[in-house]
Amino acid sequence: GIRSFLSVPLEVRGRRLGVLSLCRFLPDSPPFDESDQRFARSIADHAALAISNAQLFESLQTELRERKRAEDEAKTFVALIQNSTDFVAMAGFDGRVLFLNNAGRELVGLPLDRDIRELTLAEFHTPDGLKRAPVIRERGSWQGDGVLRHFVTGELIPMRVSSFLVRDTDGQPICFATVQHDVR
Repeated sequence: GIRSFLSVPLEVRGRRLGVLSLCRFLPDSPPFDESDQRFARSIADHAALAISNAQLFESLQTELRERKRAEDEAKTFVALIQNSTDFVAMAGFDGRVLFLNNAGRELVGLPLDRDIRELTLAEFHTPDGLKRAPVIRERGSWQGDGVLRHFVTGELIPMRVSSFLVRDTDGQPICFATVQHDVR
């Protein structure tokens, strides 16, 4: 029953998304001509662009949902670390402090508004504590007893220490991290 058939590709930037097909069924229908082809191509171009935009919009919505989920997970993780009663810190391989949670600040006498990035590991640890860095670099972690120095009083605070390397997604070490528990 098809009297005339016209099919044009739905393409955007060289990528085929589908096909637009037109059919005439009536017995006295004229065959599709060049004018019909130009019209069909125009409709196909607009349809392909609309489909491509809808796919792009859906992809962006998915990316935004994933980003929001990652941000929520990061906020949860930060809340977990900040609400821990243990000393939790990170430091670069150059010895510069990158992060110190609130309990850690309180334990060693640092105000919450103090910029910890100007501090070094040497200001927290005794020389014995600093000797652990090469061991952690070599083995990936270290656990044992240690001490931290109080910034105001100079008191040495006995700690149970768990230190380790933080690695990127490729498994490459990017910094040191430590979780320490006050054993006084």
